[in-house]
Amino acid sequence: MSFELRFLAHERPIAAVLADIVPPLDADSVAMLAEGLEAMRAEARPYPWGNFLAWRDGVAVGCCGFKNIPTADAPAELGYMTVPRAEGSGVAAAMAGALVAIAAAAGQEIVIADTLPVLNASGRALLRNGFVRAGDAIDPDEGPVWRWAWRAA
Repeated sequence: MSFELRFLAHERPIAAVLADIVPPLDADSVAMLAEGLEAMRAEARPYPWGNFLAWRDGVAVGCCGFKNIPTADAPAELGYMTVPRAEGSGVAAAMAGALVAIAAAAGQEIVIADTLPVLNASGRALLRNGFVRAGDAIDPDEGPVWRWAWRAA
């Protein structure tokens, strides 16, 4: 099974990105990815700190990326979404792992992520990639969340 991330140029309209996906996604997946990419692309960020489409065996299965350009005060923060037809198949864990590898290759020693404050599929995907629960936080859109952290060995 092959898995890859493809970087999305910020200047490329989301509608054009989604229209170019072959084989095409179902309407629910298109709507979900459009919403997720819109939220993730609030500001332009250069490679590797932008957004990616995730592909498994030549089929788009999700989107992911970094929510910020890391600084000394703000470690790289990742986010990801799996299309409905690929949920429960390990895609979230694969995206989180790929993003950690990208951040580590760029010299980051800490990567963070937030989830809803329950141990759900997203939290389990982070645990599979060496994240540990690092406390609580408040997300401006979601409210209370659990903060997770990965640290380079």
